[in-house]
Amino acid sequence: MGHQRKEVAKALPNVPVIELPGKIFGSYDAAAALRLVVDALSGARTASSEKPLSLARDYDKTKRVLALSYIHREDEPTLSYRVLDKGEIVLSGMLVRRGLTVDTLKDLAATLRVEGWKTSEFDAIGIAVPGVVDNGVIINNREGEEIRYNLAGKLSEIWETKVYVDYNASAAAVGCYVTQDKYDDVVFHAQAIGVADGEQGYVVAGEPLVGRGGRSGHVGPLAQGYALGMGLDDAAWRVNGMRELVGRYLSNVICTLAPQAIFVWCDLLPDMDELREELLKTLPADSIPELMDVADYDGCVLTGELALCLRRLAQRK
Repeated sequence: MGHQRKEVAKALPNVPVIELPGKIFGSYDAAAALRLVVDALSGARTASSEKPLSLARDYDKTKRVLALSYIHREDEPTLSYRVLDKGEIVLSGMLVRRGLTVDTLKDLAATLRVEGWKTSEFDAIGIAVPGVVDNGVIINNREGEEIRYNLAGKLSEIWETKVYVDYNASAAAVGCYVTQDKYDDVVFHAQAIGVADGEQGYVVAGEPLVGRGGRSGHVGPLAQGYALGMGLDDAAWRVNGMRELVGRYLSNVICTLAPQAIFVWCDLLPDMDELREELLKTLPADSIPELMDVADYDGCVLTGELALCLRRLAQRK
């Protein structure tokens, strides 16, 4: 399938696509194949780390801040990190771990130490995670029982600095807000391939909106009531189904918050004009805001988490 690499790369703009040489394929050289993957990911991290942080808003850039983003990726969750030192991104990278555990975070701290950083040296550390987050407390429901884990408080003690925990879609919305100065009311919508539940984050009049108990933006249950042309499971894997599904999610938020711009991360829907056409089926043209495609979900979340840390440090001061 090597001749289709360009087509695959075009369909997956946020994922490194490698053509496996015939010699490696024919000899079943798994180690050589793995080296190709490691080199590709290393190159992506290096390119990312060389980019300066672009904050269009007025945030204090004199601090040292660490931002983390934990994202589920098809049974291979990743913990991405980015270090901001006086306005410059000086370090970034990624760990692949099965869960956001204390051991995982110890591994991260060890990685940072190798690079010359101690967690106690940061003015603040921010972690963006999936799920409901209420003032740094992660809330999960298991078999009808609510389980609360104060991750922010636990890590503040271990790492000897102030740690904040946020919903990743909320952090991404802040990332979309701070990297431009045209819109003050923005919505971020994330829709992963194969997943019917959508995630949203909001910034209204320049302020992050998290809602009661941190539950704002968890819009997945809405999909159960949508009348789509196909089942939810099929829609999450097909371009036309995903367009219809995301269109329903966005119609709801347009009618409730009336944002100035909506930023969308969905690899199956890179064409915002087609998404606009979907929205025009139910909404008048003058009600549809600017639609912006987000190519780098991790980068958006990490930028937002850095900005949230800087914002909180300024508020504490």
